[in-house]
Amino acid sequence: MQHDPRFTQQYFKLSPDKSARGPWNQGEIPGMGKDLDYIENPLQHVKDTKGLSELPEPMEKELEETEQLNQHLSKEKSQEVKKAEQEGIIQWSDYAKTKEQ
Repeated sequence: MQHDPRFTQQYFKLSPDKSARGPWNQGEIPGMGKDLDYIENPLQHVKDTKGLSELPEPMEKELEETEQLNQHLSKEKSQEVKKAEQEGIIQWSDYAKTKEQ
């Protein structure tokens, strides 16, 4: 499954007050084309967003794109698994034989 864009773009400051900002917590997220959302006060942010359930910016488009990609990847992975499975009955244990003996 793909990342949830409501949460993967956020960087919560959990360091001491004198911590520095750097390339790990600012700017564009590699491969996503989106900027990190730096949350200076995580506790207040969680309260304001009612446990991250009400985010300030609607993300319907990103969520729809993520769901479409998840459906596509699900079909793709299912096909891979089906190709790898042997045809017929596959026995993974011999418990029945052990009980009968």
